[in-house]
Amino acid sequence: MVRYHGSKKKKTFASRLISGTASYLRILKPGLKSLNRFKRLRSYGSRLRSALTSRYSLKMKDTSNSKHENWQQIRASFRRYLGSIRWFHIPAAAGFALIGYQQYRHIRDREKRKLQTRTAEELVIPSWQVTLLKQLPTRSLSRVWGTLNDITLPVWMRWAAFSTYVWAFKCNMKEAEVEDVTNYESLGKFFTRHLKDGARTINKDHDLVSPADGQVLCFGTVLDDKIEQVKGINYSLSTFFGPDTDIDRYCGRTSLNEQSSDNKCNSGNNDARHDELCLYHCVIYLSPGDYHRFHSPTEWKIKYRRHFPGTLMSVSPIALKLVRGLFAHNERVNLRGEWKYGLFSMTAVGAYNVGSIKINFDKDLATNLPGRYAEGVFKDFLYANSNVSNVGVERGESVGEFNFGSTIVLLFEAPADFNFTVELGQKIKYGQPIGTGGHNSNNLVT
Repeated sequence: MVRYHGSKKKKTFASRLISGTASYLRILKPGLKSLNRFKRLRSYGSRLRSALTSRYSLKMKDTSNSKHENWQQIRASFRRYLGSIRWFHIPAAAGFALIGYQQYRHIRDREKRKLQTRTAEELVIPSWQVTLLKQLPTRSLSRVWGTLNDITLPVWMRWAAFSTYVWAFKCNMKEAEVEDVTNYESLGKFFTRHLKDGARTINKDHDLVSPADGQVLCFGTVLDDKIEQVKGINYSLSTFFGPDTDIDRYCGRTSLNEQSSDNKCNSGNNDARHDELCLYHCVIYLSPGDYHRFHSPTEWKIKYRRHFPGTLMSVSPIALKLVRGLFAHNERVNLRGEWKYGLFSMTAVGAYNVGSIKINFDKDLATNLPGRYAEGVFKDFLYANSNVSNVGVERGESVGEFNFGSTIVLLFEAPADFNFTVELGQKIKYGQPIGTGGHNSNNLVT
């Protein structure tokens, strides 16, 4: 009886012990998992620490009393690292050039913000600042640039120089007669490169085509002795072209509605040849990446050339918004003659680094000569008094060239219904149409 009773108690105690242990283990299981995670993190930390100490040859101690010694070891290791670096001397000029470039970017971004927020009149700089700009030696620097343009470059230098220029200004060398840039001996010959035959199509359906590759800056009718330079800024027609009886008769008109009783666009003129004619203008800007030769925009006869010596400021679209009458300040060559409707004029305006303006049939022309010049003074050259005589040029015929980029200003008489087919800011190629008007045979020049 006692043995049975004892065995029953023993079995009961063992079962209770097993069940209790299992319950205890179930309770400890999440804690054991967390403990394993902690051990793994600790092992990762130990390995990272050993890697760092082996990298910098440090012997870190775990005790809190040795923190100061550990930081000293880190500083010593950092000093050893700095000592292993090879230092090179940078020229002071390179440092100043970097600072100057950063300042240039800052000024450029600031001026762009001004152009976006200010009106046209607010952007125009005062006359005293224009006077200071005209005192800069831009003519001399342009002559130096012209001399550099004529230097023959070695073949190994041509690819680097011309390829950089092509990349910077996005030149399309596939249109060039010679695509390989290493075949151009100098910068000047590269700038004045010829195009392939058929690279441009000369439009025959319109009265007027573009004389050059470029951007249309402005166009319209001339009113009250004013030509639009950019939107909101005008300059004097008589100052730009000088005295001319054919042009002066348009200077008194203040609107297109100011017409005579015979409904003449050109009021007060009794010459039947000029009946229903208006005076128009169109300005095309040639950027440094454009094709630098200019051509005849129509069929016309050139009677004489008028040369205005002047300064050589930039004629970029941004500069045109800042300097009123910029074209009238710069050196320019004006070719004047007649086309089928009357007066026709094409002016090549010089710019900074573009002191040389060449006219193909005028070998006597010399621009940007050394010495001082007087403002407003010009020199006329009659082709009738030379061996050239009157020059008859056909549409698309090559007339001249620039050595960099510049501007062409067209001024012409045309019927009152003359319609421009271009838009402001439009990129245009030479030979593409600019505008067309009525075709009344009574208005043709004989």
